[in-house]
Amino acid sequence: MKRNALKIAALTVLLILTVALCTSCEILDVLLSGSPSALCNHPEVTEGSCKEYPTCLSCGKIIGTKYAPHDYTETVIDPTCTEEGYTDLVCKVCGKKDKDNIITASGHSFGEWIFISQPTADEAGEMKRDCSACGYSETKEVAPHSHVFESVPAKDATCTEDGYEAYEYCTECDYNTKVIVAALGHAWGEYSSNGNGSHTTVCANDSSHTLSEPCSGGDYSGSALPICEYCNTAYDFAARPGNSTYGYHALGSYDSGVNMQDLYK
Repeated sequence: MKRNALKIAALTVLLILTVALCTSCEILDVLLSGSPSALCNHPEVTEGSCKEYPTCLSCGKIIGTKYAPHDYTETVIDPTCTEEGYTDLVCKVCGKKDKDNIITASGHSFGEWIFISQPTADEAGEMKRDCSACGYSETKEVAPHSHVFESVPAKDATCTEDGYEAYEYCTECDYNTKVIVAALGHAWGEYSSNGNGSHTTVCANDSSHTLSEPCSGGDYSGSALPICEYCNTAYDFAARPGNSTYGYHALGSYDSGVNMQDLYK
């Protein structure tokens, strides 16, 4: 009896010391339940997912208490005139859906109202306008009435602004006979040397429109002065107006084939 009592006491002391000194390896679980996972150091653990905790591949124990972030597939949906745009998110693992980067619907881009049918003294007319982005049409009714016309004289188009032919408009509604004449655009003539390393051209449509720029091109690597490829005049490269900058662009742009007429359209 005494020998058994001594064995029990020794095992009790060993158990207490083991628990006190080695709680991290969970030997107590092994001693009490016989579970082998208590001694596992978890050499390989799954990454887990948005619906599963990380788990030890050796003993099957769940490691940690946080799910992994969702693994989204992203699809960009462009906004339309009436519907918002966004990034559509769908989780590859659990199927969760979400939205990000919301962009407000752009709204329609309507043109001018155009008559579909003319009103008369007894019957209403109808007008419509179309969205240039999506083609949606909007209509409105024009109350019955007889047109009362006013005249507008013609306006000449300029190089940069539209004009129109003489027309009439109704003071009672939006009806008119206006015909737009498109802007003419500049009609640049030949370059003339200014005698100072620059040249000027005049618009044939409007002589008040002029364009000056430094001379450029030609071979200026030798002893002779280069000949400008635009005004066909010899010029001193170093003495050009501004030297470092002139007109709209830095010096050097002109010598790489950039023509100011092309930039001033």
